[in-house]
Amino acid sequence: MRSTIVNHLELNNLLPKNQHGFISGRSTLSQLLNQIEQMIRAWEEGKATDTIYLDFAKAFDKVDHNILCHKIKRLGISGKVGIWISKFLSGRYQQVSANGVLSSPAPVISGVLQGTVLGPILFIIMIEDLDCDLLHSVASKYADDTRVTAKISSQEEAQCFQKELDEKIYAWGPANNMKLKWEKFEHLHVGAQS
Repeated sequence: MRSTIVNHLELNNLLPKNQHGFISGRSTLSQLLNQIEQMIRAWEEGKATDTIYLDFAKAFDKVDHNILCHKIKRLGISGKVGIWISKFLSGRYQQVSANGVLSSPAPVISGVLQGTVLGPILFIIMIEDLDCDLLHSVASKYADDTRVTAKISSQEEAQCFQKELDEKIYAWGPANNMKLKWEKFEHLHVGAQS
C-alpha cells in the first residue's frame, strides 16, 4: 500500500520537495545541506538569514483523521485505496496496562500509527501544505521537525518574515488541529545584524 501511495505521489509530482524525512534519497544530511546552501546564498547577496525551528506537540499522535482523509483525497488518492486508508485509520481502540490492571478500551480518534510502514507517509501528507504560498521564506522539513528560513537585510524584511510566520506557518497549526509547542522553538540568526 505504501509503495502504491508513494508511486502516485511521485508520478504526479506531489511529494514535497522540502520534506527530507521518510523519502528515498533524502535524509537529515540533505536537509542540512539545503540549509547551509540557503545561508551561503544569503551571504553572497550580502544578507543574513533568520531561521525559526518549530516543534509540534505529539505531532504523530495528534493527526486529525478527517483532515488527513480530506488531504489524501485532494491529492487524488481516492477510490478503493482512499477507502482502505480511511478504514485503516478508523475503528481502532487502545488500552493501558498499569500495575497489572488493564483499562477499558477507548477509541483512537487521532494520530497515525507509529511503527507502521504507512504511518510516516500519512504524516508527510498531513503536513505537506504547512508552507504553502510562502513568499518571504522557505521551509524545510524532516518528518515533523520543521525549520523556516528567510533572508534578512532590513527591518522591513524581518517584519515581512514575522508576518508570514504569524499568518501562514503559525496559523496552520490550529487550522489543522495540530498544536505548536512554543516553548521549544529556537531562533538562529546567521550574518550581520540588520
